[in-house]
Amino acid sequence: MNLMAEVDELPDSDSSWIVENKFVPSRPNIDLVDRGRLISVLDSAVTRKLALVVAPAGFGKSTGLYQWFEDLASKDVKVSWLSLDEADSEVRQFLAYCTIALANVGVDMAALEIAARNGFAESQPSRLVSSILRQIQSSKQNQILILDDYHRASSPEVESIVQQMIREMPKNLTLCINSRFAPNLDLPMLVAAGEAVEIGPDQLRLTPSEVAAALGDNIAFQDTKEIIEQTEGWP
Repeated sequence: MNLMAEVDELPDSDSSWIVENKFVPSRPNIDLVDRGRLISVLDSAVTRKLALVVAPAGFGKSTGLYQWFEDLASKDVKVSWLSLDEADSEVRQFLAYCTIALANVGVDMAALEIAARNGFAESQPSRLVSSILRQIQSSKQNQILILDDYHRASSPEVESIVQQMIREMPKNLTLCINSRFAPNLDLPMLVAAGEAVEIGPDQLRLTPSEVAAALGDNIAFQDTKEIIEQTEGWP
């Protein structure tokens, strides 16, 4: 019996375990500096398989991705968001959340969505990945899936599944991963093949003009200069 036939037999879903706010980025409660430069770099990843944003805590990774998410949504680009945590290191839960995130922005996941809302039960993860990617490919519309705080859900099983996703990824899907450390994804090969964009601390640092905008007009130029020198652009 094939996987789609298996999920067709599932009963109506029980979604009580799903945390709905994981599908929406949290807006910072501060005035945000325009990160147009960073957004342009992220935009260059839309035609590729992967955008990888890696830096220690405090570099504004999630804030920058929030601004990109808002910019894409304002242009009616199909972009889904998933905030990950430690519980998502269980691979079926990880895949269930990914499936629901995509369904929430209009990807027809068919019976897979019901199965996902049931936690994918005993389904085989590698077969699930192939089925999910086929549904995305058949949608014909370009999709971007942002995985925020990937480091919190990282596990050997999840990394193996993400590797499979990248290998089998259809041309209409881009995966964006935000992490405090680089996942095991053979990034140099992907970058060399033009299939990935890597964004690290250097690209995330604020430029002098961005620092000045963040501090406001009431800060003297010399003070701004000293702050830039001491923080080295650390947001």
